[in-house]
Amino acid sequence: MQVTVYQIKSGHEFKFMDYNKIVELQDGSVIMNREIYDEVYKSELPNCKTLDDVFARLNMGNYPNDYRGHSLSVSDIVKTSDGLFFVDSFGWKEVEFATHQNEYEELFDQFLELVEFSLIKYPDGMWSVYDKQGANLGGINGDTYKTAAAILDRMTIYIKDYFVESLEKCLEEAGHEIPDWKTFGELADYARPLLPDNKYCCDTLDMICRHADKINLENCFFETAEKFFGENYDKKNFNNSNEEM
Repeated sequence: MQVTVYQIKSGHEFKFMDYNKIVELQDGSVIMNREIYDEVYKSELPNCKTLDDVFARLNMGNYPNDYRGHSLSVSDIVKTSDGLFFVDSFGWKEVEFATHQNEYEELFDQFLELVEFSLIKYPDGMWSVYDKQGANLGGINGDTYKTAAAILDRMTIYIKDYFVESLEKCLEEAGHEIPDWKTFGELADYARPLLPDNKYCCDTLDMICRHADKINLENCFFETAEKFFGENYDKKNFNNSNEEM
């Protein structure tokens, strides 16, 4: 059985924490952060056929010669041909590592965090965003989308409230004219050299206007619909009632 073992770096607060605690500290994100893990072993374990066999071999001190980790423990992750599996307090949890994000995917994650929305993935590959504040303006919680561009287009009212109005207010307070802009990108281009302290706001508007097609939602922080809605999730109901955007 080919396995790879990952263990959280020494001194990190998540080390030896169980799955639920880590998810809680990640604000509900179930995606594990690859950057906090070291790869301590990658090889064939010929006498192991199951995850429990791997645990027994690597938890009891009978380590392979090239094993560089501690005894397999809570918070460790084992990779097999079937996926990634988190060693929990009781049993295993199948997990995913966050893949490397480009700058626009990072901005997209930060944008959703700022406006307090969760990104949700459905079993059919569609996506939705859910208003954590409960406002649900325009019934946005009930729509599904194929791309980040479609999500951002649907969230125009939030973009204006959180970014455009803020940027225009800062321009006004700094004694600058507010331009007759036609796109978010034009506003960002105008404000960037005049308001260097508002770089994040300008970068976000530029991302929304010009680079949404470079955002792979699979690389962003999301929860599955089953996980997010829990007992309230009805797969058939959600798939049939949501409007595809």
